[in-house]
Amino acid sequence: MMMIHRSRLLLLVTLFLATASSSSGKKKKTVTIVLKGAKAHLRSSGGKQKRKKKDCARVMVLKLAASGSTWMWQQLAMQRRTHVIEELFTSSTTLSAAKREAVMRKRLKCKDDGEVRGFTISPKNSKGVRWDDVATTAQGDVKVVRYMRSNFVKMAISMFRKNEQEVCDGKPNIHHASDCGKETTALPIDALRGWLLRALGYRVEYLDKAIETIQRRDVDVFDLYYEDLMANKTKSLLDLFTFFGRPDLLSVETKTKSTSSTGGGKKYDEEGHENNNDNATTAATTPAVGGVQKKTSNNLRDVISNYDDVLTDLIHLDTLYDVPSCSLAAMFVDRGTRAFPDCDVAALAAAMRQYKNTSVAALFPHDAATTVQPIMTLLPPQSSSS
Repeated sequence: MMMIHRSRLLLLVTLFLATASSSSGKKKKTVTIVLKGAKAHLRSSGGKQKRKKKDCARVMVLKLAASGSTWMWQQLAMQRRTHVIEELFTSSTTLSAAKREAVMRKRLKCKDDGEVRGFTISPKNSKGVRWDDVATTAQGDVKVVRYMRSNFVKMAISMFRKNEQEVCDGKPNIHHASDCGKETTALPIDALRGWLLRALGYRVEYLDKAIETIQRRDVDVFDLYYEDLMANKTKSLLDLFTFFGRPDLLSVETKTKSTSSTGGGKKYDEEGHENNNDNATTAATTPAVGGVQKKTSNNLRDVISNYDDVLTDLIHLDTLYDVPSCSLAAMFVDRGTRAFPDCDVAALAAAMRQYKNTSVAALFPHDAATTVQPIMTLLPPQSSSS
C-alpha cells in the first residue's frame, strides 16, 4: 500500500522472508524497510545485536593506614553512582599477588555507563602486585589517586596511640559517640621517633614506589591530601571528580546513605572468588556515612601530658635533621588542617635513619634552658574553633 502526501512520499514495505525449516532449520526473520525521501533505515528482528561497551571511571585509590582513609572513602561513597570498595585487601589477606591482580581487574570492570567504580587499597598490604599493569587495562587507563596525610607527626602519634597505648581498645575506627580518645597520656619522644620513621618508611617504600611504577607507564595520578580534604571538602571533591571525568556526580551534602565496606580481606576466598554480593553502596551493614569519630584531638595539648617537653625535643630534631619544609615541631603544634606538600619525605627519612639509634637525651644533653617560644613565631595563626 502506498500513500501520497504533499511534502513527502513515504513508502513502507514489509517483507517476510522465510526459508524452509525442514532444510535449513533457520528461524523466520522479519525485515522492515522504511523509506523517507532518500533515506532508508533497515531494522531486523532476527540475529544478534552487538552489545555496546559500557564506559565508566575506573578508580584505584592508593593509601596508607592512619591517614584518615576511612573518612575519605565515606566522602566518596556519598556521591551519586559511585561504587568504591573500602580496603580491598588487608594485612590478613592471604591471596597471592597474581590473584590479587585478577580481583582488582575484575573490580575495575564497568557495570553501568557513567558510574565511578573501584576500590581503596594499601600497597603495604599487597606486596608483589604489578601496580602499573593493574593501572593500564584494555578498557583504558585507570584513574589513580595517591591519598596521603602530609603531617607525619600526627600520623605517627595516631599509630603510637593505637598500637602501643591501645587507645579506644586499639580499634582503627570508632563509629559511635565515645570519650575513649580523650584521655591524656605521656608521649615518649624516642617512641615517637620510631613511629615517625615507620610512617615515613611506609610512604617511601610502599606508596611512593607504587606510584612511581604507575607513572612510568604515563598514567596520570591525582594527589589528594587529607589536610586539604578536611580544610575544603567541596573544592577537593570537585577537583577529584573532575579528574574522574564525572563532576556531574558530585553531591557534597553530608546526607547519610547506607553503605557497606565489603573489602577488608573478607570479600574473596583463597581462589579469588567472591563470597558475598557486590553491593558496595547498598547493603546497610555498617553505620551511615559520616559516622567515623576522630580519636585524637587536633590540639595535641589536649591528649599529651608532656606536650612542652615533646615540642622542645622536636625543635632540637629539626635543627639536627635540617630538611626544608619538613618541620616536625610545626607539624606537632598545628591545630588546624595545614598541609606540608613540599616536605622531602625521602630526605627526612634518611636523616632520621642516620640518628635512629641515638636517644634524644644523648643528642641534646642540655635541655633545661631551651624555650619553645622560637618555633611559635614560625607558625601561622591557629583557629580558635579548633
